[in-house]
Amino acid sequence: GSSGLQGMADGLELTPTFGIPIAQIKILRAGGIQDMSHPKGNMEDNKLAAISDAEIIKPGDCVICLAASGNTTYPSVIMKIAKKVGAKTIGISNNPDTELLLASDIPVLLPTPPEVIAGSTRLGAGTAQKIALNTMSTYMGILLGHVMDGQMVNLIANNAKLFKRSEKIVMNITGCSTKIAKDSLTEAKGAVKLAILLASGAKSIVTAQKILESENQNLRLAIERVKLEKLSSQ
Repeated sequence: GSSGLQGMADGLELTPTFGIPIAQIKILRAGGIQDMSHPKGNMEDNKLAAISDAEIIKPGDCVICLAASGNTTYPSVIMKIAKKVGAKTIGISNNPDTELLLASDIPVLLPTPPEVIAGSTRLGAGTAQKIALNTMSTYMGILLGHVMDGQMVNLIANNAKLFKRSEKIVMNITGCSTKIAKDSLTEAKGAVKLAILLASGAKSIVTAQKILESENQNLRLAIERVKLEKLSSQ
């Protein structure tokens, strides 16, 4: 239903926005994500499908389960399995005192009034869920060091539009010229963080990678390291 669509939409944006490997993102939706032109509303009550889909969940994963009602079988079963295997669980519901909220490690209640069209979840509850997911993923990207000064610094420029956007990001953060930004991005094969470190004075891609890894992908700290090393070598 609408909740599954909101989760899928936000999950698929994590890679292009924050550079998080798609292998780290698993989207489980009642009825699957194939042939979505044919609604499969009955699948949200399919306990066996939920058990089967939940087999990919591993200890240490973070599993976000959504349902406007908070009691839908598919996400409720998946949450219980996730807790059993040692994953952290977040339950998002638009109704209080529901299964997803009571069973989750981190319950998120989004109280919304009745839908303008009764039963049309997308109009109110779905919109609130989208805002909540956007907020959560944005904070996640910031805390992981993939955002700096409001810019997507973990972007991988793999087409003309993104290369142009990446040029501006490199120039904005480092103050370098267009040529240096282009050359750095080319050398970094479109990886914006590495291009920024090169434009900031990193001696090579290998050096930039090592510094970035040592600072846990925090670009601001990595830039400071590059500048300090540059000063000490003068």
